[in-house]
This record gives sequence, structure tokens and C-alpha cells, in this order.
Amino acid sequence: MAEKRYPLDARWRYAFERLGLDSAEVLERAGLSLEVLENPDSRLNTMQYLGLWHSLEQSVESGQLSQSVAQFCSSTFAAPMMAALCCPTLLDAINRVVRFKPLLGPQRLRVEERDDKIAIVQYCEPDTHRIPNSLIVLEWYLILDLAQMATKVDPIVTSLTLPEDCPEGRQLARRLGLELQVGEGNALVLPKGECQRPFMTLNDAMWQHFEPALLAQIRNLHSEGGFASEVKAILLECLPSGMADKERVAERLGVSPSTLKRRLATEKRPFKELLAQARKELACHYLQQCHLCHTEISLLLGFDDPASFYRACQRWFGLTPEQVKKREAGIKPAW
Repeated sequence: MAEKRYPLDARWRYAFERLGLDSAEVLERAGLSLEVLENPDSRLNTMQYLGLWHSLEQSVESGQLSQSVAQFCSSTFAAPMMAALCCPTLLDAINRVVRFKPLLGPQRLRVEERDDKIAIVQYCEPDTHRIPNSLIVLEWYLILDLAQMATKVDPIVTSLTLPEDCPEGRQLARRLGLELQVGEGNALVLPKGECQRPFMTLNDAMWQHFEPALLAQIRNLHSEGGFASEVKAILLECLPSGMADKERVAERLGVSPSTLKRRLATEKRPFKELLAQARKELACHYLQQCHLCHTEISLLLGFDDPASFYRACQRWFGLTPEQVKKREAGIKPAW
């Protein structure tokens, strides 16, 4: 079996700057060259990925890395965060990210139902490697920041477990008003009701921050007045969540799936046609953004895997995603 390799997020170079780090020094300590930041197709194996993170831990004051990176991630566009924010609840958001974690790095998430609680468990693939403590705690910060951003309420956490005591874990535990538990595995446990709290639909502040052009298009579609335009607006909102099906759209419109089908037929705009059109326009939009890899764009278009996105690009444009990126001229979203 071929060794898994993961895309190097192009935002790393900006993260180095924000953290005040010498990128060449950090990369050299990890056994990597500076060229990996310049090549948009750079991919790291598991050892390189974890080695880069261990190098970062040595470059930043103890206990500060995960919180500093979380603050950076919350202020910049990130495909997993955007996809999660488009979900209806925190549990749906986490399950969406779970599906794509294996494509983005050796970190894995698992959701476990424990009576009236939900445990989010982190582990490494392969399990012969160990995730750095700061990377574990960073994931918890991102999940908690996501919940607060989407509901405007600080989430309640019942327990936080790490396999060993560390400054990063103690700092997060203090923020949550908990004692850090040291035991087997890495787990963040929340009440089930907390994970099912509804996210704010079309959170203007979030969309204006991350996707102002897309928000403007969604608003335009809502104001046009036609039923098909309303459906397409909702599809643009829901696609990143992976939940852009007839049932979900009908629920958002307050009608039954059969009524949705009948009203679209009246306007001669089949649901499948609107879904394909929304995906194509989003593809045009995201392919203009060079910092996004194809895996991330696939996530934002609501595909189950990057291969589906690759085939769709060839169907829409007669080109691969990389060819669309390089051509640029002539292929832009209608809005």
C-alpha cells in the first residue's frame, strides 16, 4: 500500500509570519526545505507532517502554540471551518470534518455517544505514531471556537482527557473551568444537547468575514423572488455541509419534498440542474483561490471524495482542476 501523503496548507507561510517565526529555521529543524512552502503541490508523509509540528513546538513558548494557531485559524479562511459552519448543528459539523480528516493529515476524529454525552476522540493513523499535545489541544480549540461562532454561546464541556499532563492541556482546562484528566486516549466530552444546539442560519458576520462575495450572491438570489432562485441560494449555503439534498432544502423552505419538486417543475428548473449549477459556480469561485488545494475545494462543494470533484471539472470545463487554475481567464463565477 502506498504511503499516505498530505497537502501542505498554503496558509503555513502566513502562520509563520503571524507567529513571528523564521520559516527556514523551523523547516530545517523538521528536515524540510523552504521550497515546500513555495510549491502549491507539496505533500508531506506522516513523519514529515508530525515532524513539522514538533519543530513548531520547539519554536514557540511552552503552552502558547495551540492557542496562537487557533486564533490565526479563526481569523483566516479555512475550508474545514467553512464546511463545518454551514452545518445545522455542532454534531453534524464534527461528523462532516471526520469524513475529510484522513485526506488532510494523519490526525483522526471519532464521535462516540455515551449515554447523554458526546465524546470527540482524537487518534493518529497509523497508531504507531503519537499526535503532539499541542496539535491535539489545537483541535479542541477549533471545535470550541466553531461552536461559539455558530451559536453565539460558549459551549459547556464536561471533561477533557489527555494521555499526559502538559501546559497546553492545563491552559485549555482552566479556560473551561475543569481539571485536566490524565488517562488513556484524547477526548473532549460535551452534553448531547450542547452538540445538538442549532447553528445560526446564514450568520451574516461569519459569511461577511470569510465569504463576502458568496454572501452577496446568496442575498441577491433571495431577493429575486423566484422559487428556483430561493432553492439555489439555499444550495450555495448548504453545499459545504454535505447536506444539500432535496429533504434538507425542502425543510429550510418549510415545504415537503414533493411540493419542492412540483414548484420547481412549474418553473422548469429541476433540482438536479440547480444543484449542478450551484456546484459549478462554487467551483469557479474556489478555483480562483490559489491557497485552496483540490481536496479542500471538493469538501466545499459537498462531494464525498476528491475524485468526484475531478470528474465534475472535466464534465463542466473539459479540463482538470489544475488546468482550470492555470488557465484562469474565461472561467469565473457568473456572480
